[in-house]
Amino acid sequence: MQRIVTDDFLLGTLELRSRLINFRLIKQNWYIGAVLFMDAGRILNPVKLNLDDLPPESLSTYFNTGDRSIHKSFGAGLKLAMNENFVLSAEFAVPSDPQDGISGLYLGLGYQF
Repeated sequence: MQRIVTDDFLLGTLELRSRLINFRLIKQNWYIGAVLFMDAGRILNPVKLNLDDLPPESLSTYFNTGDRSIHKSFGAGLKLAMNENFVLSAEFAVPSDPQDGISGLYLGLGYQF
């Protein structure tokens, strides 16, 4: 449920980023940034599944075997970066189609190289 099952897929992201505040703290350079984004994906080659033993009411709830549409989500996030490469991020997104879920919250911690 709410997962893509495929051998081949196409994914894309469009982002608008902005650095909001630059400051120094504990002898380090920091900045707070914001991001607005749209993600999109499409199944190119679906996996063939044997759904013969699945009850018909579950088939329509959990599977849309003929779906070849582009699935999109829209969201926003905040970034806290130290010295241009250590980044804490929080992003929230909602899909454009209820079939793809309700929402997603993504938290990240890492280094950019």
